[in-house]
Amino acid sequence: MLKPFLTIVLAVPGLAVAADFWQSKPPAEWTAKEIQRCRTNSPWAKASNQVRSMTFNTTTETKTAGKTKTATKKKSVNAVVDVVQVRWESAAPILAINPDPAFRAAVTKWAAEYYVISLTNVTIPKGFSEADALNNIQLTARLDLGSKEVQANRAEVARSEHGPVFLLLFPRAARVEDLTKTITVRVGLDNTKFHADFAVKAMAFEGKPSL
Repeated sequence: MLKPFLTIVLAVPGLAVAADFWQSKPPAEWTAKEIQRCRTNSPWAKASNQVRSMTFNTTTETKTAGKTKTATKKKSVNAVVDVVQVRWESAAPILAINPDPAFRAAVTKWAAEYYVISLTNVTIPKGFSEADALNNIQLTARLDLGSKEVQANRAEVARSEHGPVFLLLFPRAARVEDLTKTITVRVGLDNTKFHADFAVKAMAFEGKPSL
């Protein structure tokens, strides 16, 4: 007869999951690689596919009893046109490592009243000027806080080596409720759109959510 056995799993200190660097040391101690990661792939920075919706007609022919019938239908497809970097500039860790003093000063001023979110590498549709794109982005941008959706009060544009950086300013008066798990940034630009999801719990910095 087979005897039952008991498997015991012991916790080994050396195998503990290491905390992310933004939780274990201050920004002043981050390496260049860690700074780059925080600015591009962290709880405060996400990559989002900018998708263009296209509609076109398709034609099919069927033959029945010697007669040909033609039917036209509309078909919609989505195509990725670029990858947009969506970053929470007003979050304390992102603000601390902002490499541009003038940009950092502007965001610091705005951050008292607004959540400041940047959009980098946005493809501007043909026929749109930069000003057209800025206006269109402000009109369509929404911050989904779970129980409510907020429109951007302001939109600004800054310059970078990658081209224009669009800045969305959402009012901090729209507070994030305790039960909110995910915040979503949604943006439309002509016939393109993109969104980014941010986990509120993961956005903690120095013991509290940093937005």
